Amino acid sequence: WRLTITATRALTCYTHFTDGRTGPCFAHRGPCPECAAGKSRRYEGYLGVHNDTRRCDEVVVLPLMAVAQLRDLLGSLCDGGLRGQRITVSRPEGSRRAPLRVCSEGAAEGAVPAGRDVPAIVARCWGTPVHDMEDARPEAGPVPPYPPA
Repeated sequence: WRLTITATRALTCYTHFTDGRTGPCFAHRGPCPECAAGKSRRYEGYLGVHNDTRRCDEVVVLPLMAVAQLRDLLGSLCDGGLRGQRITVSRPEGSRRAPLRVCSEGAAEGAVPAGRDVPAIVARCWGTPVHDMEDARPEAGPVPPYPPA
């Protein structure tokens, strides 16, 4: 996919997959019931984009490796510098299970579509209050190393 980033920053957080759906992990602010139950967690990034391939606005979910690639290509994911950057996201082997590859295409030419409120969209999907989403993102912290330790 060819994507133009419409968000000013990525929403990044740890998540759990429980009962057939993804939800946030709040271990950074106290005991997390999912962690206490032994559920594994994963680090994900949520990014507001205009999908140039499909010609529509979307929120894409990026796994840890793709988040790390995006950070390495574009610098900080949280300082407002993402908006207007063009990226290509693909699976190098054409498989649905192959790792995503993120490539930078530089800044978009022309007007960038208005960004969506990614935290509000993700919170609604998760059934979580938006203020919990603000608390869930460890933006001051680094992206975990890939591959995970």
